[in-house]
Amino acid sequence: MYVTRPLSYYQQNPDALSLPPEGPNSGYLVVQDEESETYCCFGLCKNHDLMDLPFPQNKNLTVRYETGDGEHKIILKEDVMFIPVLNKPLSSNQYYAIKPHGKSKGKAFMCSKEEDKQNCCFCRCIRDVKPKPLDPEEVYQQCEICLYVTSCSGKGRFFAKSLAPDGFPPRFLRRKAVVVGKWYCPFMFIKDGTVKERMERSMFYEMTLEQKWEQFFTCQNDYNNEGNSVLVDVVLDTKIVLIAESKAKWDESNVVEGVIWFRSYDKNGKEIPSVGLRQEIVQRMKWEQERGGWQNKGRIKQVQQYREKVSKWKKFSSYVLIERFVLRRMDKSLVMTYDFKHIDKLKSIWE
Repeated sequence: MYVTRPLSYYQQNPDALSLPPEGPNSGYLVVQDEESETYCCFGLCKNHDLMDLPFPQNKNLTVRYETGDGEHKIILKEDVMFIPVLNKPLSSNQYYAIKPHGKSKGKAFMCSKEEDKQNCCFCRCIRDVKPKPLDPEEVYQQCEICLYVTSCSGKGRFFAKSLAPDGFPPRFLRRKAVVVGKWYCPFMFIKDGTVKERMERSMFYEMTLEQKWEQFFTCQNDYNNEGNSVLVDVVLDTKIVLIAESKAKWDESNVVEGVIWFRSYDKNGKEIPSVGLRQEIVQRMKWEQERGGWQNKGRIKQVQQYREKVSKWKKFSSYVLIERFVLRRMDKSLVMTYDFKHIDKLKSIWE
């Protein structure tokens, strides 16, 4: 159950945001009171924009977000209720996002998964899933709201992160995927069709390095587990290359005229047009990964302990960090992806 606190109390006592709720299955609701309201225009007009966390629960909130670029940019709105996640302090900024109107009124927005993506043009796009009745323990219904601050803008801008490492928040809450590196490769370093086709289609190729978390292990508590520990013992492929969504095979020791070829086959066994990379490109990718701690070892063996004393666990999931090189032509069509799995960078979630 929730208890209420005025927003002005937290503004005057910010340390109180870190206090955990009292007892199991409880939390705090924030009420915006007169003392916490702000004004503009020399005190004549009340501010209706929220500039900071936590969000009040006694107000109807509207999220404004942008879509498109340049002259095609438009501003859209989405009404939403933010309810703090049970058993979490307000400082965690973790919320359930609830639909306040329409056919799905009262249901919780869901974070979509990798498997919910759909093909669009030359890439895989995130597809929002429909809201569902609230399950307080469902991690895909929980988001962390983050304050987005830059040197050019003050407070008042927010974005959400899914609490599930492989989750994607609803469109109106999420931000673009983080690109941690970008390079450009002249066509001479890429073997993608004939020289004439490459020169006509793309004189340069764009290489980006992206990060994501991928689930590699999960188990349910069927009450056969002794105590509160789970043994994780798996072997992962530390490198995966995809061409047209099919796994590719290659041999880095087989270099033909300075080129390493990646070959892939569709479901019917028909060979997909191969892609070749100059060995300098492959060496640079490996160098980027190795300086970040990547090792070509795929064995993960560890015991995970459940340390919460409030309730028993129902499900355990473990995630590994993947750094993905994405090679595209300048028309944004996808050529290939090259994944490196960092088995030394893991995340675990107990539900």
